[in-house]
Amino acid sequence: MARGREQKGLKAVRTYSPKPSEIERAWHVIDAEESRARSTSPTEVARLLRGKHKPQYAPHMDTGDNVVVVNAAKSS
Repeated sequence: MARGREQKGLKAVRTYSPKPSEIERAWHVIDAEESRARSTSPTEVARLLRGKHKPQYAPHMDTGDNVVVVNAAKSS
């Protein structure tokens, strides 16, 4: 006997969880002095760190990249 959604003819969808071997980490160097010209905000840095820009993003895993921010004191 089927339960829940399967009773109504819908298939259950399994949650995707990337394997550690599938996660590729990249390095991003951001010059904060030029960040206004390139419009790189702290929100974009956080997005890179969490890995939300990747297709294999999973909120329960660390899929993010490495980010280095230079000239942070010169940005205002």
